Amino acid sequence: MHILHSWGTQPEVLIELFNKITDDAAFDLVWKLLQKEPGKRKKVADLLKSHPFFHPENVANTQPRSAIFGNLLFYGRYKLFDGPPEHRSQTSVVFRAQDLDKQADYSAIFDKADTDKNGNLDRQELEKIASSIGLNPELFLKGSDAISKENFIDVCKRQLSDGPREKVIKLMKNKDQWERECNARAKYNLDPKYVVTAQPVIPPEDDIANVNERGDGGLNVIVEKFLKDIKLGKYVIVMDAADRNLHQIFFQEQPKLNTMRDMLRELFEAAKHMHGQKLMHGDIKMLNIVRFRIDNKLRLIDLDASARIVPPGGEEEKKRFAGVKFSSAILPPEMIERIVTEEQLEKFNAYWERENDKDLKEKVAPKLYQEPGKLKAHYVVKSFRTDEEGKPVEEGLPYELKRASENIDLWSLGVLAFTLLTGEPLIPSTRDDDCASGAAMHLLHSWGTQPE
Repeated sequence: MHILHSWGTQPEVLIELFNKITDDAAFDLVWKLLQKEPGKRKKVADLLKSHPFFHPENVANTQPRSAIFGNLLFYGRYKLFDGPPEHRSQTSVVFRAQDLDKQADYSAIFDKADTDKNGNLDRQELEKIASSIGLNPELFLKGSDAISKENFIDVCKRQLSDGPREKVIKLMKNKDQWERECNARAKYNLDPKYVVTAQPVIPPEDDIANVNERGDGGLNVIVEKFLKDIKLGKYVIVMDAADRNLHQIFFQEQPKLNTMRDMLRELFEAAKHMHGQKLMHGDIKMLNIVRFRIDNKLRLIDLDASARIVPPGGEEEKKRFAGVKFSSAILPPEMIERIVTEEQLEKFNAYWERENDKDLKEKVAPKLYQEPGKLKAHYVVKSFRTDEEGKPVEEGLPYELKRASENIDLWSLGVLAFTLLTGEPLIPSTRDDDCASGAAMHLLHSWGTQPE
């Protein structure tokens, strides 16, 4: 009776109650209270975060326990790290978390991969499961032809840990960008040695929208402290968490020349791998490159600007364009359009007037460049909108779109190399790697044509 009377007014009573939990009867009581007043679930969750009874190992598959536990974690599975998000942009927010779901059974993984049942995994068998566990076969073989079950399990535990694995949860606002990233991973045989793999099971968007609205797992606290001015997306991608991105490495570790040479070699190999799969990354920059502790190697992330590479004359050539998502300061000159007439400018503005995303409209807005008595022009990226099916909308554009190609990525790698080796950006840019002004876009557009 005292518990019921004190509900919501004396939190210490709840703590006392849960410290005495020994059977399902106590859980049933709390479950009924939560059903009666669901608005207090967050408060209960905050009170019980540290209670040992709610550790995943102690949570049975009963409705009351699972439901209460679900309010303590993001999507009932991930424990979000306290503090600001790992990364935020106009289109996405990334959180670091621990995956408290049932851990991988390395013994079972080995047995399933051991198709010839000889007690060893050879290179071919390891390559088939590499993407699922996120490790390079070379970490297992180390010059040998095969690895035993005992050594396989030992390597997995040493590299991946024997407890909860750290993940990053990327919430995206734009469905077409999310679909491009998912499709790139699903349709192309991307090696985890070069491109960070994503968790294959993706929570439904409606479920994520509900989780965001409720603020499960402490999300409401993070939003209140750090993300008041942004609306979280409902399209999710979950990946293994990296150590650092290249931006952090460059500015905080200040790598020496030999180290930077090795890093650039790794990045050119990663781009070569993607191009071998006929896929353009489209946005290679420091923030989209991460390092993993398992082998201290760099890998590419963020495939939402990617596009299929189709050779000239290919039947799909006109459907595969670069520029749907971009960072203008790392683009090659051919991706920049100079608008010199009012008619062109009006046509451009009319085309983008149909776009509903205010952040995107601001990003693609023309930048003015003017030299007194000489030149007045606006500069834009040769970008485009997509329809409901994700197809390019070409009608109404004042320029021809550029097809996806290896050259887009190679230029971006050159820009990156310049910054790493000189400590300065090639083109004056913002923190989002966009051209800082019309003068910066004029410089890029004129590259190679105006030596002065």
